[in-house]
Amino acid sequence: MAEAHHLKRMDDPAAHKKFLPQVRAWKLNDTVFPSQFSPDDWYYVGRLKTMPKVVIELVYRNADGKFTAQIFGVTGPS
Repeated sequence: MAEAHHLKRMDDPAAHKKFLPQVRAWKLNDTVFPSQFSPDDWYYVGRLKTMPKVVIELVYRNADGKFTAQIFGVTGPS
């Protein structure tokens, strides 16, 4: 998905702390929606090609192959 939508990989640890704010605030079940990630995991951000008003944050956890994504913006017709 990251490659298909040309999402930008974020390697800065300071940026990692800002990822997935709503997921962390909602305190979802961590086994289903991981919210704890390491600096070695893959952090991506960008706009979806087919929905330019949507920003997605995607984090892939290398340790177990799980990922969590969060979208911001308008996903439907405007």
